Amino acid sequence: MNKRRFPRLSAPGLLACALLGASTAPWAQPQTFSANASLRWDADRHGNHRYLVQVDKPAEAVHVVIPWRRRDAHPEQVAVIVTAPDGSAVANVLRGTIDQASGELVFAAKQAGTYAVYYQPYLSNGRSNYPTVTYLAPKDSADPAWAHKFAAAAWPRLPQAQVLRYEAVDAFDAYTEMERTATPQERQQLLAANPQASLLLFPETRAYPVRMFDRIPERWAVRGAGGGFSDSALRGEYLSIQVGLWAPHMAVSDVHVATADLHGPDGAVIPASALTCFNRGGVDYAGQAFTTRVDVAQGRVQPLWLGLDIPVDAKPGVYRGELTISADGVPAQKLPLVITVGTGHAVAHGDDDPTKLTRLRWLDSRLAQDNTLVKPFTAVTVRGAQLGILGRQVQLAASGLPLQIESRFDERMTGFAKQPRNLLAAPMQLLVQDASGTHAMTAHGVPNVQRDGPAKVHWQVTGDAGPLQSEITASLEADGTLTYAIALTARQPVTLGDIRLQMPLRNDVADYELGLGRTGDHAPADFSWKWNVENNQDGAWIGAVNAGLEFHLRDENYLRPLNTNFYHQQPLRMPASWDNGGQGGISFKRDGARYLVSAFSGPRTMAAGQTLRYDVVMRVTPFKTIKPAEHFAERYFHKYDDLDTIKADGANVVNIHHATPINPWINYPFLEADAMRAYVAAAHRRGMEVKIYDTIRELSDRAPELPVLESLGHEVISGGKGGGFSWLQEHLDGDYIAAWHVPENRDAAVIDAGQSRWHNYYIEGLDWLARNVGIDGLYLDDVAYDRTTMKRVRKVLEAHRPHPLIDLHSANQFNPRDGHINSALLYMELFPYIDRLWFGEEFDYEKTSPGYWLTELSGIPYGLMGEMLQNDGNPWRGMLFGMTSRLGWSNGSDPRPLWQLWDSFGIEQAQMIGWWVHDAPVKTGRDDVLATSYVRHGKTLIALASWAPQTTAVKLQIDWKALGLKPGKATLRAPAVDGFQPAAEFKPGDAIPVEPGKGWLLLLD
Repeated sequence: MNKRRFPRLSAPGLLACALLGASTAPWAQPQTFSANASLRWDADRHGNHRYLVQVDKPAEAVHVVIPWRRRDAHPEQVAVIVTAPDGSAVANVLRGTIDQASGELVFAAKQAGTYAVYYQPYLSNGRSNYPTVTYLAPKDSADPAWAHKFAAAAWPRLPQAQVLRYEAVDAFDAYTEMERTATPQERQQLLAANPQASLLLFPETRAYPVRMFDRIPERWAVRGAGGGFSDSALRGEYLSIQVGLWAPHMAVSDVHVATADLHGPDGAVIPASALTCFNRGGVDYAGQAFTTRVDVAQGRVQPLWLGLDIPVDAKPGVYRGELTISADGVPAQKLPLVITVGTGHAVAHGDDDPTKLTRLRWLDSRLAQDNTLVKPFTAVTVRGAQLGILGRQVQLAASGLPLQIESRFDERMTGFAKQPRNLLAAPMQLLVQDASGTHAMTAHGVPNVQRDGPAKVHWQVTGDAGPLQSEITASLEADGTLTYAIALTARQPVTLGDIRLQMPLRNDVADYELGLGRTGDHAPADFSWKWNVENNQDGAWIGAVNAGLEFHLRDENYLRPLNTNFYHQQPLRMPASWDNGGQGGISFKRDGARYLVSAFSGPRTMAAGQTLRYDVVMRVTPFKTIKPAEHFAERYFHKYDDLDTIKADGANVVNIHHATPINPWINYPFLEADAMRAYVAAAHRRGMEVKIYDTIRELSDRAPELPVLESLGHEVISGGKGGGFSWLQEHLDGDYIAAWHVPENRDAAVIDAGQSRWHNYYIEGLDWLARNVGIDGLYLDDVAYDRTTMKRVRKVLEAHRPHPLIDLHSANQFNPRDGHINSALLYMELFPYIDRLWFGEEFDYEKTSPGYWLTELSGIPYGLMGEMLQNDGNPWRGMLFGMTSRLGWSNGSDPRPLWQLWDSFGIEQAQMIGWWVHDAPVKTGRDDVLATSYVRHGKTLIALASWAPQTTAVKLQIDWKALGLKPGKATLRAPAVDGFQPAAEFKPGDAIPVEPGKGWLLLLD
C-alpha cells in the first residue's frame, strides 16, 4: 500500500525464503519470517555495533583502548554502553580520549569474562515507517567516589582488558573493511610516501566497493596508492572495475579516463570500446547519450566505476592493458589492468547474481526505447494534416497547432460511435500582444508530418508571431499524446503585453474538470489560477466521459518533481516563459458555445535574440475503451498467502507486496528470485497470475548497486538531509532523503531522483523478471517515473508474458505535502499503459460528488476501471462504476459476496451502461440517485446508489425495448448479498426506498 498512511503490511517480516521447499501438499503453507529474530542483540537498546573485550579476573576498574576506526564524524558526541558478562549494564564507566581512531574507556569489572562495549546506541522516534533516529549523547553514570578514585592519573596502573573482536547486530549492519578509517598517522605516512601527488589512485575489485567519501579506509593507507587492477572473469561476463580517487591537498577538476585495448594470449585483443566509465556519462532514461563532469573536492574520495564487457568468444588467458586517468592541472597516471579470462562461459553476462554487479551495464540500456506499438493502440495514420489514432483524430492548422480534435469513443466507453465528437469550438492559437495589437502565430508553410515509427509522427513549423520568430517542433503518439516545443525569439528588443495560448473547447465537451487546485467535478463557469511553486500544478484535464483534453505548460528546463511525501524536496520548476515571475496563469471561461481555456504569461520585455520556450504537452482522452468483461473476470487478491486458499476464495490475480518472503526488499525484487519463481510457477499451474510490487520512487538499502549509485552523485539518489533508519546514517554519506522503512525486516530505503539511468536498470530488471521468474505484471504504488519509462515497461512485459497486467495505486496527493495535485492528473500520462486503478488512501468516498467519483476515482473517462481502498470504499456507489474493495488487503475488505452475485448473474457476459450515458435504459429521474445497468439477454442487473442527504424513494424509468423485456412479465428483486443488502421484492413501477449513501443491486428479468 501507499507507504504514508497504512503501516500495516501484507505480511510481516521476512528475510530468506525456505518457504518454497518441497511439500507433499500441492502447495506449502507460506511461512512468515522476522529479521529481528536473527539479531544478536536488541539493537533498539544498544545500537548495531559493539566490541567484545575480555577481563581475566574481577577488578574495581579496568582500562581498554578500542581501535574502532569509526566513520561517524563525531564519536566523542555519542554515548558508549558497557555490559557485563551477565548482560547487566555497567554504570561505572569513564571516558578518556574518544575520536574516530579509537576510544579509551575505564569501567568497573565486578565479574571476570567477556564484556560488550556498544558504541553507537540510538533512540528511534516518530512513525516506525519513517523513523527519526538520533544517537544517544554521553551521560555520566559513574558513582562520584569511584570516579574520583579512578581519575585519569590512575589509569596507567589499571589492569588492561583485552580487545577480542568487533561484532555487528547482524551481517548486513556490519561495517565493512572499506568503512574502517585510516588513523591520522596512517594518512600522514601515505602522504609522505606520495609528496607531490594531487590525486591518489586506489584500484579495487567489485568485492570492495567504496563506502566512505569523506575519508579513506585503513586498507588504502596500509596498502598504499597506485598499483594495478587485477581480477578474473568468465567469457561473456560483464566485469565491474573500481578506481578510488582521493584529492588530499586541493580540489581536482574534470577527471578523464582513457582506455586502451587489452592484449591477451596469441594476439587476442579485448578492444578499448569494451570498457565503459559510468561516472563520465552514458545513456539517459530517454535513450539519449550524455556526458558528465567528474570533480573531486579537496579531501574527498570519488570512486570511478567501470565495466568491461568480456567477449563471449574471448580466448582464455591473461589480458593486459591500462587506464589513463587525468584531470585539469594534474599529470596523467597510468593504471595497469590484468584480467584473467577463464575457460567457462558466464550465463547472461553473470546477471543472475546481482552481487557481482554485472548488471551495471543495464544503466545504459536502450531496451524498448523505440516507437513500436503496444496493445490496444493502432498505428498513427497520416493523411496530409489529418492524423488518426485509436478512436481519435487530430487535424493540424497551418501553424502546427490543432485545428480540430475528434473523439469517436461512445458514451458507454466500450466501443466507438458512428459520428465523431468535436472537442474544439475553434482552432487553438498562440497569440502575442504588443503595442501594435494582438498577433496570432502564423506559419511560412504547412506542417510536413514525418513518421518516426508506427507509434509516433512529428512535424516542424517555422513562422512568425508579430515581432517574434516562431519555431515549433511537435509530435503525436499513438496513445494520444501531443507534445509541442514552441520557441519564440525576439528579432529586436521588444516590450510585450502578453504571450498566451488559447484553447477554445466546445461547451458541451467541457463538462468536467480537475487540476489547478480543483478536485474533479463539473467544470467551473469562470476560473483563474496563478503559478505557485508550493503547488505541483501546471495543467488540467477538461472533458466529457468520451472526449477530453489534458494539458500541461512547461519549458525546456522541466524536471519531473518528486511526489508522495517528497514534493517539496524537489518541487516543480517554474517555467520561465509561462510563469514570468508570477505574472502568468490560466483562466477558464464558459462563453456561449465555447469554453475558453487561456494560458497567459503577462507583460514582459525581450532582448534581441532572446528565446523563450512555451512548451505544451496535451493528451486526448479517452485513451482506450474500457473492458468490463475482463475487469470482472480478473479477481485480485492483495496479499502474499497460500495459493490454494486464494483460489478457493475466488481470486485469480495475486499482488505480492514488498516486505513479503518472496519480495522482501522494497523495489529490489531480485534477491529471492528462486522463491519467487517457485511461487509464480505454482500459481500458473493453478491458472492464476502473480504480479509484484516493483517501482521507482525509493530503493532498498539491500540493493548491491547502492555504493555505485552513491558514486554518481545525485543522478540516481536524490540529495537531502540524510537521517532516517540507523543503517542509512551509518553506511551512507549523509546526502540523501530517507524513505520508507519496514521495521519487521529492517528494510530501509532512499528516495530516487525523478529521472535517471536507474529507469534503464529498472526496465532491464523487469525484462529479466519476466523472462526468468515469469511474473505476470506489476503492482505500481505511487510511481516516480513518466510515460517514457511506462511505455517501456509495457513493451517488455508484452514481449514475454501472454497476458500482462499492471495496476496503479495512489494515495490522494491532493494535500499540502504533495503540492495539491490530483492523483488522476499526476498519473494520467501513464494511464494508456496500465490496466486498473486502485485509488486509494485518504480519498473520500462519502462526501464527494458523482462527478468526483467519475473523474478522480473510476478511471472510466480515460479508458480504465478500478477498485476502492480507503475504509474499503462505498460498495453501493462503487457498483455504479464496476468497483469493489480488494480482497486480502484489510480484514473488512471482502468483495466475495458481490463476486458470487456477479457469477450467478453472469456479469462478464453483460453490457455495462453507466449512469452517465444519455440514453441509458434505466434512469431514476434524479441527479442524486443514479443507476448503472448491466444488460444481458433477458435480464438486467441494476446498480442504484444515493448521494441524497436523506432516505428517498425512486421509481425506475425503464426503456423496456432497449432491455428486450416486456413490462407486464418482468420481475424486480434484490438478491440477498451479505454485507450489502437483504433480499427484497419490488415491482417495476414501485417507489424503491434508498438510504443515504447506500443503494441496491436489483435483478430485472
